[in-house]
Amino acid sequence: MANPIDLRSDTVTRPSQAMRQAMASAEVGDDVYSDDPMVNSLEERVAALFGKEAGVFTPTGSLANQLAIRMLVAPGEELIAETNSHIVRAPWALLAVSASWGAAFVLMKPAIERQAVNSFLATRFVVAVLAMVILRPSVLQKLNRELILKGSLAGLFLGSGYIFQTLGLARTGAAITGFVTGLYVVLTPLIAALFLKERIRAFTWFCVVLATIGLALLSLQGWSVGVGEALVFISAIAFAAHIVTLSKWSLGLDAYALTVVQLTICAILTGVISLGQGYETPPDAGVWGVVIFTAVVCTAVAFIVQTWSQAHMTSTKVAVILTMEVVFAALFAVVFGGESLSLQVSIGGILVVIAMYLIVMKEA
Repeated sequence: MANPIDLRSDTVTRPSQAMRQAMASAEVGDDVYSDDPMVNSLEERVAALFGKEAGVFTPTGSLANQLAIRMLVAPGEELIAETNSHIVRAPWALLAVSASWGAAFVLMKPAIERQAVNSFLATRFVVAVLAMVILRPSVLQKLNRELILKGSLAGLFLGSGYIFQTLGLARTGAAITGFVTGLYVVLTPLIAALFLKERIRAFTWFCVVLATIGLALLSLQGWSVGVGEALVFISAIAFAAHIVTLSKWSLGLDAYALTVVQLTICAILTGVISLGQGYETPPDAGVWGVVIFTAVVCTAVAFIVQTWSQAHMTSTKVAVILTMEVVFAALFAVVFGGESLSLQVSIGGILVVIAMYLIVMKEA
């Protein structure tokens, strides 16, 4: 064939100039209500070619794959797939992201003992922003007033969460920090109910009670509450508020550009605080290594992997795998951080993880 048409991937094919002109002049409508004449015509033509009653247009090959799997494979059944196929590799890639986030708790613990918390965070976020811009320079062209305003407010919640989380990490163990941080999963529906007037069902309240008992077991030291655990709990509230903010405002905005804006605000927020306290540069190669790991691997690369994985998996599976961050934090803290978990802390952590999973599965 002189001019083969490559149909192996929706991201490989590039539209010609004539195709672009056809798209620009095409009559459009709302496909959700079957009001797009071009999509209707395409579906009818393809259905006729294959002798089917009707067809459905999917904008990406990943969506078409997921639809085919859902139609042919019932929950609980097995699917044979090629080793390097996206649906096999995506979960493992996302699990690696969760593992890197869990490892960050253990690695940051000694680093923030040698560099002030806000100085560490400011350095981390500046490096993260630079890494994301270098990886995709075109992101700067996607910035606009709406994206900057919404991203800035979300960034304030995100930055506050990281500040309180890291301050808490400096005062308690990495495992407990991971468990308490995981409470944001349970707190998110509560904040959504408070500010977005969403209804809280009895099942959610059960998960809140379960998580509260777990938090008590994690943080109570006799009849007093640990300062570190209290600071991390405040960070969980901030992270939950951040999720609610994004769920309300992120629709229609470029996710990569929105992340760059949020991280920039985090860098400014921690940078101003660190300058007021007297900014400290990373004192040695070890701290610089942690800065680069958390900035590049845990932030820039993790975002790209997460975005790619979510295109090949259901949102529920993504949420379940990401909650493994808490488990990895505890595992690495014990194996590599030399921490030991008492029976009280272990039970508290298990209750928090159970509450997280119940909330995630209920949202499915």
